Amino acid sequence: MAVESELVGDRPVDGEPVAERPVDGGVDVAADAGPRTVLMSACLAGTRCAYDGNAAKQEVPLPDAARVRLVCPEVMGGLGTPRDRAEIVGGDGFDVLDGRARVLTYRGEDVTEEYLAGARRVLRIARATGAAGAVLQDYSPSCGCRQVSDGSFRRVRVPGMGVTAALLTRNGYQVVAHHEYDPSASPPQRPSGAAEGTGGAAEGEPGRPEALG
Repeated sequence: MAVESELVGDRPVDGEPVAERPVDGGVDVAADAGPRTVLMSACLAGTRCAYDGNAAKQEVPLPDAARVRLVCPEVMGGLGTPRDRAEIVGGDGFDVLDGRARVLTYRGEDVTEEYLAGARRVLRIARATGAAGAVLQDYSPSCGCRQVSDGSFRRVRVPGMGVTAALLTRNGYQVVAHHEYDPSASPPQRPSGAAEGTGGAAEGEPGRPEALG
């Protein structure tokens, strides 16, 4: 098993400020040359990149039969660690993608563009690595797979997906919530049309590749 991270020190690979990297260094393996790649929320592997500066309260074992790529959409979108807690107001991640909802901090700051930027970057990584899917931290406004907060900032959860989970799902990638994940199970098959360097459906229009420029 190889583990790679988009986070190096307190900065991402491309030099933007984010959070710390886990201890595993990773091995560069071509997408079609070995185990399938699975993306994983970095906080689930012990990286202290959650909004409060900690790792996830419930870490998950790394998969046995996959190459793991650790991502944190929020910090990859340009937000610092720690940062103000944010919730989706007006819907869920699909509504954010379609312009019907926004991501706001509890202070009222609009961080929608940072959440979208991080989601798009994760999608690029999924396409570039030929990822089979993602194991994500549920309840997060980025990575929530089954539930997100309702936008009231009272920690009330409702069914829905975060921005990154919604974008990956819309593009044909399987997303699994951390509390449903079985590390002994076989990784999912890559989505149709999502082999290395390609994509699935677009962010807003199924069947059209997203413009990544």
